[in-house]
Amino acid sequence: MMRAGDVGPLGAALLVGALAGETLWAQERSCRAAVRVITLASEPVGGAEVRIGDAVARSGDDGLATVAGLAPDTGAVRVRRIGFAATTARITPACGAEPVAPVSVRLATLPQSLPVVTVRVDDRPRYTGPMAGFWERRARGEGHYFTAAEIDRRNAQKMADLIRTVPGWGRAQSQRTSDALVRGTAVRMGAMSRSDAASAAATKCFPTVVIDGMAATMAELNVEAIDPRSLAGVEVYVDGARTPSEFWGVAGQGQCGVLALWSRSLDAVRHTPLERQKQLADTVYEAHEVDELAQLVDARSYPPLYPPALRRKKTAGEATLAFVVLPNGEPWLRAATVLHATHTEFGRALEEALPQLRFRPARRDGRVVAQRTQLTVRFGDGVDSSAVPASATPATPRRH
Repeated sequence: MMRAGDVGPLGAALLVGALAGETLWAQERSCRAAVRVITLASEPVGGAEVRIGDAVARSGDDGLATVAGLAPDTGAVRVRRIGFAATTARITPACGAEPVAPVSVRLATLPQSLPVVTVRVDDRPRYTGPMAGFWERRARGEGHYFTAAEIDRRNAQKMADLIRTVPGWGRAQSQRTSDALVRGTAVRMGAMSRSDAASAAATKCFPTVVIDGMAATMAELNVEAIDPRSLAGVEVYVDGARTPSEFWGVAGQGQCGVLALWSRSLDAVRHTPLERQKQLADTVYEAHEVDELAQLVDARSYPPLYPPALRRKKTAGEATLAFVVLPNGEPWLRAATVLHATHTEFGRALEEALPQLRFRPARRDGRVVAQRTQLTVRFGDGVDSSAVPASATPATPRRH
């Protein structure tokens, strides 16, 4: 064994200093704490991570965890357990010969679903931004609408892919009706030449085309050449009776209907391409497998639309949608399933609103992850349980 005299005066001083430092550190770290982890119903929670400073311990089957080597001024403990909401509590460590009194920390079970959202009959959302008019008209339900998310979901690569799905603008009619002369502008969506469209203009009523709020005035506009994936929204009004008054003023005419196109650069809601969404959803966790649940940020900006026919009748009901919240806070559009709807229209309204909703993503081990969840929307000031069928047992969506 090396003695202080064997290392010289300077070495001895350093050795004594080191030993004194270790002794001081040991004294400073001689405190300990006991934490009993329980549920809100006072049942023990085993396997919980108990972290005090940089020291970590796991609770046993009785919920008890003891952490040693603490500094006297340690005052906080963080407890986390998969399936429960992580929590922080104050502690006072016991030092020296002081007895250790366990501190009880209660964990709340994480819910499996998001809080219920209520859409009332008299709700009138206020929209802002360049596309406020688009969203307001869509809320009124006067025409047929395609959002950027809907265009992506359909994987529409040609305008005809959208237009032919609008009642009154089917395949047979779109071949001629969509080849239009609009205020002297040839608008083509098929094989019809400009001269053919001009000769037909005298006897045929053509729709007005509006791009970003302005009527098309180019010498010739081939609508079919516009990639729908570059659009934030498309509005279709099949005749003058359904054309909103604002388009009569913008276009100078509207008696033959309107096709309104909105550039994606105007969209206030970001949409990640579907292929990228698939990559982000590579691993999907259930609610009980995360530390922090995904949360809806704000449903007021783009709430589910109350179906007009059911709104007029003041019909109440609800719908539940199962889907995945991606690590970037967007919903995964390919993994949404209506689990229950008292009326088909309510389920469809929830599906259509989902792409516009944004979430705070779930966290697991400190990183954002994809999490499967459910959202229930109630339509009406309150759902009369006697008038609403009982919800079916939710199906378990497949893991993607």
